[in-house]
Amino acid sequence: MNLSKLLLTTSVALAMFSSAAANAATVVFNFDDLGDQIAVPGNYGGASWSGFTSAALFGATSQPNIAYTSDPTGILDYSAGFTGLSFSAGVFSPGTFTVFSGLGGTGTQLGSLTIDNPPANPFAFFPTSVAFSGIGQSVVVTGGASQIGWDDVTLTTITGAVPEPAT
Repeated sequence: MNLSKLLLTTSVALAMFSSAAANAATVVFNFDDLGDQIAVPGNYGGASWSGFTSAALFGATSQPNIAYTSDPTGILDYSAGFTGLSFSAGVFSPGTFTVFSGLGGTGTQLGSLTIDNPPANPFAFFPTSVAFSGIGQSVVVTGGASQIGWDDVTLTTITGAVPEPAT
């Protein structure tokens, strides 16, 4: 391969990488603007929520607000899709966070995290994430009403089309 062809190939690869990297973004939900004991609105921060209520001054590592499961099952729908999920968790009983490819917990289950052994202090929130492959559109949180809390829910999103690889 001659030098000009190598430089052209390298330039194309770098442009593709830069374009793909520029298309990734994060969306963070921290519930800090809701106040205490407010049902998370159905349309909050560009996502659809059901089964969650905010709590103020709950947990030293999750101030000032969190969201907790006010129903036995809570659902976060993000129709634009996401490729990553991380958050701070505080649990009183075992809970599961499951990512699905469709809205409302439909489609293919892409990944799941169960917190089997709640910490001795459920007020001490800890950072965690759900590993999965693919593009998720919903997160279903189960484990009981008023038992599972989360904060700083961070979705890695795709903001545009990823270019096709060069031939």
